[in-house]
Amino acid sequence: MATNRPDPGEFLELAQRMLRELFGDPRSDDQP
Repeated sequence: MATNRPDPGEFLELAQRMLRELFGDPRSDDQP
């Protein structure tokens, strides 16, 4: 592993999940 940072796709998904959890977005896939 030459790079110590995650893939752009994974990073974007993680960022979206964190934002949804922080703001309680009802459009989240975890909640109906």
